[in-house]
Amino acid sequence: PFSDLSVGNLEYHTISQAVADLIYFAENVQLPMPGGDSVSAKTTPWVLVGGSYSGALTAWTMSR
Repeated sequence: PFSDLSVGNLEYHTISQAVADLIYFAENVQLPMPGGDSVSAKTTPWVLVGGSYSGALTAWTMSR
Protein backbone atom coordinates (compact mmCIF):
# COMPACT_ATOMS: atom_id res chain seq x y z
CA PRO A 1 0.00 0.00 0.00
CA PHE A 2 3.05 2.28 -0.06
CA SER A 3 4.81 4.01 -2.93
CA ASP A 4 8.34 3.26 -1.70
CA LEU A 5 10.24 0.32 -0.22
CA SER A 6 11.63 2.06 2.83
CA VAL A 7 12.43 0.00 5.93
CA GLY A 8 9.48 1.54 7.74
CA ASN A 9 7.10 0.42 5.02
CA LEU A 10 8.58 -3.08 4.71
CA GLU A 11 7.72 -3.87 8.32
CA TYR A 12 4.22 -4.70 7.05
CA HIS A 13 5.57 -7.31 4.62
CA THR A 14 5.20 -10.30 6.96
CA ILE A 15 3.75 -13.79 6.67
CA SER A 16 0.99 -12.86 9.13
CA GLN A 17 0.07 -9.86 7.00
CA ALA A 18 0.10 -11.93 3.79
CA VAL A 19 -2.26 -14.47 5.37
CA ALA A 20 -4.52 -11.69 6.69
CA ASP A 21 -4.56 -10.06 3.24
CA LEU A 22 -5.52 -13.33 1.56
CA ILE A 23 -8.31 -13.98 4.06
CA TYR A 24 -9.60 -10.41 3.72
CA PHE A 25 -9.61 -10.72 -0.07
CA ALA A 26 -11.47 -14.05 0.02
CA GLU A 27 -14.10 -12.65 2.38
CA ASN A 28 -14.64 -9.33 0.62
CA VAL A 29 -13.97 -9.63 -3.11
CA GLN A 30 -16.95 -8.98 -5.38
CA LEU A 31 -16.58 -10.95 -8.58
CA PRO A 32 -19.13 -11.30 -11.37
CA MET A 33 -20.35 -14.89 -11.07
CA PRO A 34 -23.14 -16.97 -12.55
CA GLY A 35 -26.02 -16.74 -10.11
CA GLY A 36 -25.47 -13.06 -9.44
CA ASP A 37 -26.03 -11.91 -5.87
CA SER A 38 -26.86 -15.40 -4.64
CA VAL A 39 -23.17 -16.34 -4.91
CA SER A 40 -20.85 -14.63 -2.45
CA ALA A 41 -17.13 -14.92 -1.80
CA LYS A 42 -17.79 -16.13 1.76
CA THR A 43 -20.00 -19.02 0.64
CA THR A 44 -18.01 -20.06 -2.41
CA PRO A 45 -15.27 -22.70 -2.00
CA TRP A 46 -11.77 -21.40 -2.61
CA VAL A 47 -9.04 -23.58 -4.08
CA LEU A 48 -5.50 -22.57 -3.12
CA VAL A 49 -2.62 -24.33 -4.86
CA GLY A 50 0.99 -23.74 -5.66
CA GLY A 51 4.55 -24.54 -4.94
CA SER A 52 7.21 -22.64 -3.09
CA TYR A 53 5.83 -19.40 -1.60
CA SER A 54 2.25 -19.83 -2.86
CA GLY A 55 2.14 -23.39 -1.51
CA ALA A 56 3.51 -22.27 1.83
CA LEU A 57 1.02 -19.38 1.92
CA THR A 58 -1.75 -21.90 1.31
CA ALA A 59 -0.57 -24.04 4.24
CA TRP A 60 -0.20 -21.03 6.55
CA THR A 61 -3.66 -19.79 5.60
CA MET A 62 -5.25 -23.17 6.20
CA SER A 63 -3.55 -23.49 9.59
CA ARG A 64 -4.91 -20.13 10.63
